[in-house]
Amino acid sequence: MTDNAAQDWEEQARNWIAWARKPDFDSYWRYRNEFFALVPPPGTATVDIGCGEGRVSRDLAAQGHTVTGVDAAPTMIAAAREADPKGTYLQGDAADLPFEDGSFDVAVAYNTLMDVTDLPGSIHEAARVLTPGGRLCISITHPIVNTGTMVDGTFVLDQPYFETRRFTDLVERTG
Repeated sequence: MTDNAAQDWEEQARNWIAWARKPDFDSYWRYRNEFFALVPPPGTATVDIGCGEGRVSRDLAAQGHTVTGVDAAPTMIAAAREADPKGTYLQGDAADLPFEDGSFDVAVAYNTLMDVTDLPGSIHEAARVLTPGGRLCISITHPIVNTGTMVDGTFVLDQPYFETRRFTDLVERTG
């Protein structure tokens, strides 16, 4: 994440924390079991890249992983530490992870990589901190959700799908 992306998340941190911590509120609660079924079993060490307020890190820990969460936004890291005082959470950039080569056998990036500015650098860093044979498990929001609108109950693509572009979306639910 670049300084701009980190700043954006820092500015929205309180909103995200409220959103993420409300059970059954967003799609995480519908799809997390399917995602965790893809995550390799606990090994020596797992890194949660872009951990946000720590919900994925906490779920990984509950499944037996020894997790280190890393996020660029200081408010997110503070919230993760508050929710999980025994956990390990560090501030850092996905494209410049603060770890030695080969430090983890599992890396998780749950709905993170679509928000980084330096995607190649972030993937390189994930590979660098993995042990030989280590696994990177990712989930991203499919970009099709940002290329269309609902019209009379039908999803209509009204923007180019194969075009690189930045978008902003204001989402509010029950306040």
